[in-house]
Amino acid sequence: MASGFKIEDKQPQLAQAMRTVGGNQRISRAYLFEGQAGVGQEELATFMAAMIFCVGDTPKPCGVCSHCQRIKNQDYGDVIWIEPDEGSLKIDQMRAVKQDLSLSAIESESKVFVLTQSERMTTAAANSLLKFLEEPNENVYLFLLTTQRDNILPTIRSRCQVVHFPSLNRQQVIAALEQAGLTLERAQLMSALTSDLTRAEALNQDDIFKHQVNSAWGWLSLILKRDIRSFTMVASEWIPLTKDREANQRLLELVLLYGADLLKLKQNPDATDLMQPTKRSDYLAVLNLVSLEALLEIVSLIARVEAMIEHRVTVQAALEYFVLTSWDLLKSLPL
Repeated sequence: MASGFKIEDKQPQLAQAMRTVGGNQRISRAYLFEGQAGVGQEELATFMAAMIFCVGDTPKPCGVCSHCQRIKNQDYGDVIWIEPDEGSLKIDQMRAVKQDLSLSAIESESKVFVLTQSERMTTAAANSLLKFLEEPNENVYLFLLTTQRDNILPTIRSRCQVVHFPSLNRQQVIAALEQAGLTLERAQLMSALTSDLTRAEALNQDDIFKHQVNSAWGWLSLILKRDIRSFTMVASEWIPLTKDREANQRLLELVLLYGADLLKLKQNPDATDLMQPTKRSDYLAVLNLVSLEALLEIVSLIARVEAMIEHRVTVQAALEYFVLTSWDLLKSLPL
């Protein structure tokens, strides 16, 4: 039964499993939710907190009672979210948790603490938390959220119920990004680049990345036409935009995405599983300029150029090498 919690769309099997656990009154005192960023750790913590405090009809959480609604909005006094302070979870924050434990619950008999990015705990904070886990309070629930399970102390992991979050499939990523406000076309693009929703949403707000998205296809199409502008574009557009190595590797990831779509269409003009289906007509307009063999070589070349940038070849030299080598491939492997 859907209750309006986002976790039921992202991780329906986990949501149902936890609903069963709650229905059987077997909720553990401490959980470690681990998996890739954006796959549902925060949403499941919200779902579980609502299950604990829900005053609506069964099955819980109902999603509509006042407690569920306020917990969804992080506006419930006995659900405390703790985030890193200046990049880390500090001992003072753990001391504040202990102080909070000495106080009566505000609205119920229980309390829930949610520690986001728990891998960022300092050693002192982790040791302080370990003492709490060794002597759990009957009415206190703790949810540790992490994308880096191995960075959590083994002694803390061993005292938590560990829940692994599988990566989202592409359609789930697209749906989640659309819910976050992206257009379908942009959601399709971002889902082809990453299944990490947090990274996808951050990239979508990045001005450099936006420019790269707007110009990457034009650059590749000029390369395939062996147009001199594709070479001069490196110095006139890409380098002035940014010399950052990671950002230019993202540019090459975009080019690789378009190259993969071209390969699909070169092998099957009726292919429907394109990463960017809205560019089909653009793709078809240049396919007659390149042989399958040359296209395969150019797609392979992209990975080599990314490695060049990673190994400290200057960005400009690497991008210009990509253009010139692609031209050589197009010339040596004609239609």
